[in-house]
Amino acid sequence: MTIADKLQLTLNTKQAIKSALITKGAEPTDVFSTYPALIESLATQGIATPQIIAPMDGAVQVSQQPIITGTLYFSADPDDGHAASTWEFASDSGFTNILHTSGRDTVNLESYDFLANGAEFTESEPVYARVTYESESGIEQTSPVISFDVFVINPGDVIDGDIIVGRHQGDWILVAPATKRALRKWGLYRINLPLPLNPVPDPNTGAYNTDVLTSPAYNSVSDGIGSVGSPAADYCRDMGYDLPNREVLDMIYQNRAIIDSSETTTGGKKLADIVNGGTAASNGYGYVWSSTLGHVTNNAMAHKFTDGNLLSSFRGDPLWVVPVKRISI
Repeated sequence: MTIADKLQLTLNTKQAIKSALITKGAEPTDVFSTYPALIESLATQGIATPQIIAPMDGAVQVSQQPIITGTLYFSADPDDGHAASTWEFASDSGFTNILHTSGRDTVNLESYDFLANGAEFTESEPVYARVTYESESGIEQTSPVISFDVFVINPGDVIDGDIIVGRHQGDWILVAPATKRALRKWGLYRINLPLPLNPVPDPNTGAYNTDVLTSPAYNSVSDGIGSVGSPAADYCRDMGYDLPNREVLDMIYQNRAIIDSSETTTGGKKLADIVNGGTAASNGYGYVWSSTLGHVTNNAMAHKFTDGNLLSSFRGDPLWVVPVKRISI
């Protein structure tokens, strides 16, 4: 590939990058002001000086596990490939206090995914970032420094009354406050549903399961024992929440002390109240519903908070519902 070919590739990909940035709500103008520098460095220095194009310089509320994206690698020598990159993040523009570095990385060449690499920022603060591209012949070029503000949340933090419990499948799980918990039947008894049977783990999120349970195909179905649709799922969705799957429900149980200690509402049903309320019907027998199937037609999985067991339970019993939300930050 000639230099002209590579420059043409740059032009061809500019619109694709622009569209992607606009989709994410970013202003792409500044990205394209870097291309003259890219072309100049390519002509005079062997490889183009990389640029970090996402997050944008000056971005705010960036995830604590962001994906950092650089420009495409270009070399004046078509046989001098991209050998490695070094991604660096610091709390100061002089990079005297390094928060994280990839080291010499031969895998994450033009982007760096914090989540995939098991890394994260732990404080809400400005972060300075740069990347160095290394060619196979040993030529190195380092990008200009950019900065962005990281927004960090932790288990126990409260957002609009909802309590952060932890991460599941890359998203943060928020638990509804005690005042939004209620006893409801799972419903849809003897109804065969298009969900996997007691999977471990459940491949579907609670949001997906709740979508199915509240869909037009099932929300008006009477099960003959007093329920229309899924009262538990409908209760959650009517408030903008989901019925958690079995893994998220277990996460809630394991972190019940943090959730209760972060409670900001008065009244309602704290998780400790369910644990200590025993197995009376008035306490939902000590159980909390999940959205995961427990039997083809008769049962669903529920967590017995009085002893920590996860059991297949009769869909016609009114058990506790603890609504949740998923957010991606």
